[in-house]
Amino acid sequence: ESGEGKQGHHVFERRRGIAGKAGADTLAKKRFDIITELYAEAVKEVAATPENWMAFLNSACRNYRLPFDEQLLVHVQRPDATAVLQMEDWNRKFGRWVKRDSKGIVVIDKNAKTMRLKHYFDISDTQEGRYRRLVRPVPLWEVGEKYRQDVQETLANAFGVSGERFCGNHTGGGGKRSR
Repeated sequence: ESGEGKQGHHVFERRRGIAGKAGADTLAKKRFDIITELYAEAVKEVAATPENWMAFLNSACRNYRLPFDEQLLVHVQRPDATAVLQMEDWNRKFGRWVKRDSKGIVVIDKNAKTMRLKHYFDISDTQEGRYRRLVRPVPLWEVGEKYRQDVQETLANAFGVSGERFCGNHTGGGGKRSR
């Protein structure tokens, strides 16, 4: 076989690699566009009714450290999410591993230099790792029963809304109404 044939094959492989990269870039752009569209629709949906807004707040309070846009995308994809982190953070910080076939919650990565998406996983998508010494408890925000009444009164006084309306949606307890 001549060297010319091998060289031609090499050029084909290089072109296929370039085409593959272009295809991957197109797919990434398509995914980015889908999430951007989902975000725009979610903004309208959440603002459409007081009930939708309260449902969003109920979801967002469990992931209060996230920026608003990420909270919104978590809400529309997994409104029941309790605690979300990226896979590496679950592994490193809590010794938890994301279960096989878990579906990530896609958000826009605003810290990246180029348009990029990142994936969060809820605690329900994880399991304790096999090395028990690396497993740490996951702190979930909740107002203890002992403080619930005081928190409800403070929120009601601060925002001019009855404690009944605030109870189940803002003071922890996983959305359960406490009266």
